[in-house]
Amino acid sequence: MLDGMDNHKSPVVALYFDALDLGDWAWRDYMDGKIGLSGTQKRNLFIPCALAQKGSSVLFMTNNIPSDAIPNIRQYQVKDFADALGRLRSLKHDVLIFSNREDAQTHIGLDVLSEGWSCPVIMSVGNGPSPAICRKVCKIQNLTVVCVSHVQADGLRDQSRQFFNKVQVVYAGGIASIANDLPEYWASKDPFRVCYVGSIVPEKGFHLLAKVWPAIREQCSCARLSVIGSARLYSRSYPLGAMGIAEEAYETELIRYFGPDPTQCGVRFHGLVAPSDYHRIVDRCSIGVVNPQWKGAIETFCNSAVELQSRGLAVVGGNAGGLRETVWNGKSGILVSSEQQLKNAILRLLRNPKTARKMGRNALIHASTFSSQGVVQSWESLIGAVIRGETLSVPPFSIRRADARVLLRESIRLLRLVPGCDRYIPTLAQVRLKCCKS
Repeated sequence: MLDGMDNHKSPVVALYFDALDLGDWAWRDYMDGKIGLSGTQKRNLFIPCALAQKGSSVLFMTNNIPSDAIPNIRQYQVKDFADALGRLRSLKHDVLIFSNREDAQTHIGLDVLSEGWSCPVIMSVGNGPSPAICRKVCKIQNLTVVCVSHVQADGLRDQSRQFFNKVQVVYAGGIASIANDLPEYWASKDPFRVCYVGSIVPEKGFHLLAKVWPAIREQCSCARLSVIGSARLYSRSYPLGAMGIAEEAYETELIRYFGPDPTQCGVRFHGLVAPSDYHRIVDRCSIGVVNPQWKGAIETFCNSAVELQSRGLAVVGGNAGGLRETVWNGKSGILVSSEQQLKNAILRLLRNPKTARKMGRNALIHASTFSSQGVVQSWESLIGAVIRGETLSVPPFSIRRADARVLLRESIRLLRLVPGCDRYIPTLAQVRLKCCKS
């Protein structure tokens, strides 16, 4: 039962999920941990399951219906998002939730929602949204935008005030269980075993780890690398090369670093694995690596970092984006800003097992911040508030998680609010224009 709802009435939550990338799937396989999923896919399945288990009625609209059903979820096969909206016009519901995919269907759906849609709407944004999406969102009065981290929300402060007033934060995913801090658990870990988790595509930066791995092995010959993931993490139809892990051109680049037989340099590719197998592999490792990029395609949250920390691994990743929030830098892991730092961070943990163990223990504590229970409670609170039509406070700004660019921009915004200062301090638009001209 959601907070503030009538004691005799459970809310009806409509949710649209584009599930074509999953292929043939079933709720039972998801709940039993038998499907390898991306962070976005996990969130889109976690929300309806969690709400249904808490007593909400869920209208699950999808273009790829599962082969089974679960209590409190009514399933509807639809062609796309626009088709789902058409079906919902004749179905009673209290709130609609959908994910921004930055595609044509999202744009079409937002156009439909701007034409007098009466029900409250929540748009979940794992990445983005683009300025074009933001402009369309501003035309929809009863739409709330949910970011997956405060860092992502900070990045949206550059949008219009009308847009940012719609922004809320609910952490992505949700950790169902955290490893026990017991001597026998730590005894099972290999101090020289490193685990990379993520899609094997350039945007996730695996090539940066591949590039420095030979140098790591030269200085620590005992080091082993387990790789969980493939290019098919986001789409089961993605074309793969001969190695079966990535697009052919990207595999060719990786072979330059690992050689034709990666096992010769201590590397094993596991591909996509179900959560049950994931724990078996990860629990033997002491060091985890996630997207190491510090610029370009960065993480807005990084489920992999949270999951690795929940298993007691010290995490190494790029010092940018959501990793500033999901990793406790210097305590539960090390964030890097160059290839040299990436190599040094991994070598430091390999050479100092006590440091890796200490960070691993801190990681267990930090991972509890992102528990499933907390995420469900946040969703329940938000859904109840939007159904009641409450005015929600925007996410607060934090200096701790801001980089120099974000801090400077927020300082300009705040200074311009001081009476009289707006005459002397340029707007961000004026600053951008001057930078472009120079």
